Amino acid sequence: MKRSSASAPWLVILTWFSLSPFWIQQESLWIDEAGSAVKTLASTPAGVWQELLDEKNSNLHLPVYHYYLWACSKLLGHSEFVLRWCNVPWALLGFVFLVLGARGSGGGDPSQATWLALFLVTSPFLFYYTNEVRPYAMQFGLAAVAFTGMMHILAGNRNSFWPWSMAWGTTLLAWTTVYGLAWWLINLCLWFCRPGRDAKEPKKKIISGFMLVGGTSAFVV
Repeated sequence: MKRSSASAPWLVILTWFSLSPFWIQQESLWIDEAGSAVKTLASTPAGVWQELLDEKNSNLHLPVYHYYLWACSKLLGHSEFVLRWCNVPWALLGFVFLVLGARGSGGGDPSQATWLALFLVTSPFLFYYTNEVRPYAMQFGLAAVAFTGMMHILAGNRNSFWPWSMAWGTTLLAWTTVYGLAWWLINLCLWFCRPGRDAKEPKKKIISGFMLVGGTSAFVV
């Protein structure tokens, strides 16, 4: 019974992912989505960057998303369906990490994780924004990675996976939205002020340096 309860949230998420080809929309792109799609027509990564520079707008603050969409289009095509479906892996990433957070470092209550999974996969908010050719699903996924990592760190989980998940999620989020810089600043402060901090540990120095360099460079850009 316990094993069945523990696997329930993963079955919910797997079902959602399996059905994604049926609920991803194929309608024509609206103007902001078309702006994202234009970047995928560039022949080289340098062309994507030049498009961002020429636009001179907020798209310059989210290069990670545009390069990801460009790479997906080269592999899977340029159809409206493909460009929207490329959001699904990021929503899936967010679901997985939030369920891991709900279960807690000690296993937690399986029913809480199941209810959370059901809430996530039926959320009209997430359904709507996963169907947008914009960076919202990516931002959701990275925010979930950063949040869950920091939650485990503050809870005293000593697994080295969580500091790295927090660092990667926080830093990449800073490169996908200007608001991600606020996340980066908050998580950076929490990282340096966390309980039981050992600044001399080599791995912790690497993580600190990675976050400082990654977030600062995003702020400069």
